[in-house]
Amino acid sequence: MIQRERYIRLIREFYDSDLIKIITGIRRCGKSVILREIQEEIQKHSSNLLFLDFEDSAVLAAIPDEKTLLAYIELHRTDGLCYVFLDEIPKVVKSVLKSTSFKKFRKRACFLLTFT
Repeated sequence: MIQRERYIRLIREFYDSDLIKIITGIRRCGKSVILREIQEEIQKHSSNLLFLDFEDSAVLAAIPDEKTLLAYIELHRTDGLCYVFLDEIPKVVKSVLKSTSFKKFRKRACFLLTFT
């Protein structure tokens, strides 16, 4: 696996902010690898993490829309800042970023996501 420290360094200072961190790029360019590297780094100081890979058909079937995604996060997060990793979010779930219900989570969760 190629380490992508150069890209991670640009994101690192924003880990705990309520800004949504979005990693975009063409297919197979390493977005998911960067997301996993960030997850491993954050896991060293926090266990309050959720990682959903939407290329997994089981995840996509279980979380088909923004309402289900928000309910999932609320159910599985613990107190304190929760780091939410969403890999290859589908278009139907991207709408969550614009929803008013999503805004309540931004003070209690750090969102890092990828999409093509």
